Amino acid sequence: MRDDSRGRVPFALLGVLLLVSSLTLAPTFVTEPAPSETGAERALNQAIAETQVAVRDGVSTAGQQAAASPVVTPADTPAGRVLNDSTAFRDSLRIRAYFRVADRLERVSGRSGDVTVTASLPAVANASGLRAAKHRISVERAGPNKTAMRATVENIVLTVRRNGAVVSTRRVSPTVVVPTQALMLHDQVSTYQTRLNNGLGRPGLSQRMTARLYPIAWARGYAQYGGAGIENVVANRHVSLATNGALLGV
Repeated sequence: MRDDSRGRVPFALLGVLLLVSSLTLAPTFVTEPAPSETGAERALNQAIAETQVAVRDGVSTAGQQAAASPVVTPADTPAGRVLNDSTAFRDSLRIRAYFRVADRLERVSGRSGDVTVTASLPAVANASGLRAAKHRISVERAGPNKTAMRATVENIVLTVRRNGAVVSTRRVSPTVVVPTQALMLHDQVSTYQTRLNNGLGRPGLSQRMTARLYPIAWARGYAQYGGAGIENVVANRHVSLATNGALLGV
C-alpha cells in the first residue's frame, strides 16, 4: 500500500485550500468599527453640559435674591396679577429663576468644527409671556432635611447650526438641586405668621398667652381678695412677659 499513491492528496494542495478558506471566512468574523461621534453630537453634548451649569447658577442666584428681597404680596399691576395671592413668594421665585436662567443661557455655546449649538428660553414681552415663564419653572424643597431646593426648567431649546444655517433643534428640561434655604425660610415664616394669627381654638400665640396669664391672674386675684396690696391683678408687665414667652414658644 505504500507504493499505491492513487488515494493520496498532496500536502501542498491542503495548504492552499486552508489558506483560501481562511481568506474567505475572515471578513465574516471581523467586527466593523463603531462610527465615530459626529460634530453635531459633540457640539450638542457640550451645550447640554453648559446648560446644566447655567440652570444651576441661575436658580441659585434667584434663590439668594428671593431670600434677600422676598415678594409676599402681589402688586396691583399686570405683572403683579401673574402671582397668586396664596403663593406669591413661590411664584416670584419661579419668575426670578426664569430670568436668571435665560440670562445665563445666552452664554451657552457648543462648537465642533462648522457646527454650533446655542441654548435659549422664549423672551418675555408681556404679562401673558410672564405667566408662561412662571409655568416653565417648578421649585420644591429637597435634601435630607429639606433645606435645599430642587428646580426644573422645562423646554430649553438647543438650536444646532452648520455654517450659520439651522440644522435641527432639541428641547431639554434639566433638573438641579441647589443649596439655598429660601423655600425653607419662607415656610418657617409662613408657619410663624399663621400661628400668630390663630385664635384660641388653634395652636398659636393666643393659646400660649392664655396659658401663661391664667395662673398669674388666679394667683394675684386670690392675693388681692385676701387683702394683699395689689392694685392691678394683671399689670402691663405681666402681659409683656407672657407675650414674650408665648412668642418665643411659637
